[in-house]
Amino acid sequence: AGRARLTVCEWLDDDSFRTLLKVYNYVGRAGGCSVFELDEGKLARAYDDIDDVLELVKRYAEDPVGASRQLLEALGNLKVVELRALDSGFLLTSRLKIGEVLSQLKAADPRGCVYSREHGGYVVKPYLVLDAVKLLEAEGFRVVDASGMLECSEVEGELKVDLRPYQEEALSRWLERRRGVIVLPTGSGKTVVGIAAILRTRCPTLVVTYTKEQMMQWYEKLRELTNIPPGSLGLFYGERKQLSPVTVSTYQSAVRYVGELARRFKLLIVDEAHHLPAQKFRIIAQRVLAPYRMGLSATPYREDGLHDELFKLMGGVVYERSARELAEEGYIASFVVDVVRVKMRPEERQLYRKLVEELSRYPNLRDAAALLELDPSLVGKAYRTISALRRLLTTMDSKLEAVRDLVKRELARGSKVIVFVDYVDAAERLARMLGALLLTGRMSEEARLAALRAFKARRPAVLVTTTVGDEGLDVVDADVGVVLSSLISRRQFVQRLGRLLRPSEGKVARLYVVVAQGTFEERRLRAKLLQELSSGWGLP
Repeated sequence: AGRARLTVCEWLDDDSFRTLLKVYNYVGRAGGCSVFELDEGKLARAYDDIDDVLELVKRYAEDPVGASRQLLEALGNLKVVELRALDSGFLLTSRLKIGEVLSQLKAADPRGCVYSREHGGYVVKPYLVLDAVKLLEAEGFRVVDASGMLECSEVEGELKVDLRPYQEEALSRWLERRRGVIVLPTGSGKTVVGIAAILRTRCPTLVVTYTKEQMMQWYEKLRELTNIPPGSLGLFYGERKQLSPVTVSTYQSAVRYVGELARRFKLLIVDEAHHLPAQKFRIIAQRVLAPYRMGLSATPYREDGLHDELFKLMGGVVYERSARELAEEGYIASFVVDVVRVKMRPEERQLYRKLVEELSRYPNLRDAAALLELDPSLVGKAYRTISALRRLLTTMDSKLEAVRDLVKRELARGSKVIVFVDYVDAAERLARMLGALLLTGRMSEEARLAALRAFKARRPAVLVTTTVGDEGLDVVDADVGVVLSSLISRRQFVQRLGRLLRPSEGKVARLYVVVAQGTFEERRLRAKLLQELSSGWGLP
C-alpha cells in the first residue's frame, strides 16, 4: 500500500519487460493490463539504468506523465547523502552509489577520499568535505548534515569598523567558497578580514598563529574591533587553555593538543599560512574537522614548492593584492628599496674564493635531491661549507660598517630603524656597535617585550633583530629597514619590507638590502629576487 504503481496496457517485448523489472516488481494482470509496483531497493541498485527505465515508462505507461513523476520523485527521495563526523574526517553514506560522483576527489587525493567497508560509506578528509558536498549537489544529491558542522549560528557580535574596499572584496571572494588563501601585504589588515569572516559566518572558530606575540595581537584585535562577549573569546596555549567559541592558539599548542581541538570548531583560520605545510604543522589542517578554512599570508608561495600542500589543505588563492597596488591607493605606506653594494676586504675575498672553490666540487648544489645522492660523508661537509659561506657574507666587517653608516645617517633624520640579521651572535655584535635595542629568540619573553616597548616609545630608535622579527613584529611607525642576508628569500623580503608599511601621513618607507659586490649574492639578488618581485613591488 502506498507504493507507486505502473500500469502498461501495451505489449512488452522480453528486453523491455526485464528492463522494467530492474526497478519494479511485477504484480500481475488487471483489466487486460500489466501492473508493476515500484521497489525502492531495486531503484537504489539500478541507479545507472534509470534513464533506460524512464524511457520505457514514458513510452508504454497508461499514464506516462504521472508514472514518470512518481519514478523521479522516488529517485529524488533516494538521492540523499548523509554527512556524519568521525575522528578521522567526515563519513558520506547513501543508498545510491556515489563513488562515480566522488571519483575526481579520489583521483586528486587518494588518501583524502576512501571507501570504508567498516562504515559503509566514503570517509573524506576535513579539507575535502566542501568539495565533496559541492560535487554531490551538482549531481542532484541532497546532503543531509547529521554532523552539525555545516550550519553556523554560535558566534554573536558585530564589527565596529568598516572594511576597506579591498578587504570587503577579499572577504566576498572567500565567502563564495568558504575555503581559500587570502594574500595581502603586511600592514594591510589581514587580521581584520579574518575577524570579519568569523562574524559573517557566525562559526565557532579556531585561529592559529605562528608566534605567541601574534596570538596576543589577534586576541586584542578581537576585543578591540568587535563586541563579541568576552566569555566567547579564549586563548589556548601554555597553562592558559580556554576553549571558547572563538579560540586563538599558536601552531605549537594546536599541534600538541590537536585531538582536543579537532571536533570543536567549524571555521579554521591560519595566520602566516605559509608555515602550515611544514611536516610538523600540517597535522592541524588534517585533523581539525572545520570544513570552512581561511589562510592568511603575505607570502604563500614557498621556494620548496610546498605551497601546493597549503592550497590542498586550505584551498587555493582566492584573493591577492600587491604592496605596490595598495601603496598607490594609499592604504599602506609608499616605499623604496635601495641595494647597497659593499666591497670585500682582501682577507674576506680570499676566504670567499676558497669556500666557492670548495663548493664547486659538489654538482647541482641547488638541487637538494642531487646533493642527498652524494656520498653521505660528503653531504655534511657540503652543508657546513654553505653555512660558512652564508655566515661570511652576512657578517663580514665591511657590511657591518656599511650598516653602521646607514643607521647613523637615518637616525640623524629621525628615523625608526629595524636591522635584520640572520645570526644571533652577529646581531648581538651589531647591537653593541650601534648602541641599539636587541631582539632575538634567545632572549626571554619578558626581555623581548621590554625591547619592543622601548622601541615603540622612542624616535629616533634602532632595533637589531634576527629572524624572530620577520613575523609578528607590530611597530606601526617603523619606517626604515636594513637587511644583511646572503640568501634572502622572497618570503623574507616581503615579510621584512612589510614591517615598515604601516601607513601614516606622508610616510615613505625605505628598505636597504646590503650585498657583497662581485659575489653570488649580488648576482642572485639581481637575477632572481628583483626579477621575481619587480612587477608587484616596483624594485630597482
